[in-house]
Amino acid sequence: MKTLLILLLSTASFAQQTFSVKDRSTDVPIAYTFIYNEDKTFKINAESDGTFQVPDDYLNDIFTFESVGYELKHSKLETTIIFLEESSNLLDELVIIPKLNTKEIMVGNKIIKKYSDFVFAEENPFSVMIFGIKCNVNKDAYSNVKKIHLKTKSNINDAKFEIRIYGAGDDGKPSDLLHYEPIYGIAKKGVSTTIVDVHELNIQIPSDDFFVFYKPLYIEKNSYMLKEHGIEKKYYYPNILMSSVDSSFMWMGIKTKNEQFWDSYHLKEDGEYLNYQIEVFLTN
Repeated sequence: MKTLLILLLSTASFAQQTFSVKDRSTDVPIAYTFIYNEDKTFKINAESDGTFQVPDDYLNDIFTFESVGYELKHSKLETTIIFLEESSNLLDELVIIPKLNTKEIMVGNKIIKKYSDFVFAEENPFSVMIFGIKCNVNKDAYSNVKKIHLKTKSNINDAKFEIRIYGAGDDGKPSDLLHYEPIYGIAKKGVSTTIVDVHELNIQIPSDDFFVFYKPLYIEKNSYMLKEHGIEKKYYYPNILMSSVDSSFMWMGIKTKNEQFWDSYHLKEDGEYLNYQIEVFLTN
C-alpha cells in the first residue's frame, strides 16, 4: 500500500468568532454549508447545527456560502446569522413506482483489496477542489442511480462526507447537478467499503456519461494532524482509496477566485493509472 499526499497550505489563528447559517423561510440551521472567502485562503464547513467559526483575521472578507438545495450567497459577515434562500432548481416531490424484473449494472472502478491512499489537507491557498470519476452507461437500459460504493479509510468513527452527481455537457465535462439536495456518506473506522444508498432519491441519468464526485467536509470531528517535512498540518477523514487500472477516468472540479472549471487528470503507479475506488450501481 502506498500513500499519496496532496500537500496544501493551512492557516491558523487563535481569536475567532462564531456564526450560524439558517434557512430563511424556516429558520432551521443548515448543516455542513461550505463557506470560503474570495481568495480561498479560508475554507470551512458549518457543523451539524449550522454553526461555524471565523478567525478575526478574516472577518472583513467577503464570503461565499454554498449548500446543495440553496442559492449561492456572497456576503460579508455583518450579522451572526446568515440566511440562505431555497434554490429555484428544487423539484416537486417525486413518486417512485417500482419496476418489475429490475436489472442492475455496476460502472466506475471496481473495489478491490489492494489500494493506494489519498490524503486531503485542510487549506489550499489558491482554490477549492473536489475529486471524482467519470462514468459511462447506456442510459436507455440503465438510467436510475441506486447506490454508490466508495473504498474509504478513517481513523475515527462516522467520518461524514458529501457526494455530488453531475450530468455531462456537450463538451464532455460536468454540467448540472442531478440532485439538488445534499447527499452524505458516513465512513466507518478503518478501511472499509462505504455504501451510499440513493435509490429513494430517484436520480436519473440524462445521458450516457455522468460524474460522481467526493467532497470532504471541513468539520472539526473529521480533522486530524499530520506532520510532513517537520510541519504539522490539519487533514480531514475519510480518505478515498485508489487502485491501478489501464485507463484514467479521474476528474477534479476547481474553483479559483476568478473562475470555475473542470478537468481530467492522471496519476500513475507502476505504469498504470490510479483511479478512485468508486462503484456506481444503476437500475433500469
